[in-house]
Amino acid sequence: MSFDNLDSDNVQSDVDEEGGTPEEASNRTFLIVAGVFGAIVVLSLICLVLFVVFRVLPERNTKSKEATQAAAQNRAISDSATKTAIANLWTATPTQTASPLPPTPTTKATNTPVIQPSATPTSPNAGTLAALYQQATQTKAALNKPSPTATVKSTLTGTGFADQVGAPALFGLAAVLIVVIFLARRLRTANS
Repeated sequence: MSFDNLDSDNVQSDVDEEGGTPEEASNRTFLIVAGVFGAIVVLSLICLVLFVVFRVLPERNTKSKEATQAAAQNRAISDSATKTAIANLWTATPTQTASPLPPTPTTKATNTPVIQPSATPTSPNAGTLAALYQQATQTKAALNKPSPTATVKSTLTGTGFADQVGAPALFGLAAVLIVVIFLARRLRTANS
């Protein structure tokens, strides 16, 4: 018996005309489904990057600018309050002004000694300046504080690891991937 009579070309052409073996047909379905899910993942990543670039980063810049402006405004208020307090400490020196009327003669001389004003202003002592600076700082702090109200604020939001890494989104993604695994296995077993 010889196997020379087998026509291998006919067997190969039958397999090609039917669209391949059944294993290859189920692999195509699997590859199509995997490609669709891969495209969804890639599109999700692109959307995430766009969200971060156009939404998160500008918000951070805006908050940073607002904080800088508030700090500059607070510094200006503090400086002006301090300068005002220091200016109030200085005593005014009287100056002689030229009067258009001639001085009126006095009728009687008195024995009151005349004190000449000093040419330089007197400066306050260091203790008074420190007290005024403290008072100006407290006044500034009181102006910036809102009036106390009885509000209850939850302190648990944004404090955990899950909030920082986005645990709900991670759990949702894990559930989607588990569903993909079960669907892929079901498609493979259904076509074989």
